[in-house]
Amino acid sequence: MSIFLDALKWIPAGFKLLGAVVPLLRGLIEGFESVGHGEEKKAAVLAALGKIIDEAGTPERIKTFVLWACGWLIDAIVAFKNAIGEFMHKEETS
Repeated sequence: MSIFLDALKWIPAGFKLLGAVVPLLRGLIEGFESVGHGEEKKAAVLAALGKIIDEAGTPERIKTFVLWACGWLIDAIVAFKNAIGEFMHKEETS
């Protein structure tokens, strides 16, 4: 079976899981919020999310897809919060 046809089997489950973790993702982002070190915070959020997904017994392909999509979502959420001034930057705290 081709990779494309194989992916068609697990993509719907990946989107379903993604929908379930979005509220959790927002809480993790806010929980790891501190001034500076954006990439380290993103890595910590993704690591925590990965452990939660592992505990659920999710297949590796679905986990990989969800973590990839969540990485993009983290960037979008942080960009939005930066744009509205909700997150503070190092130079703003001095």
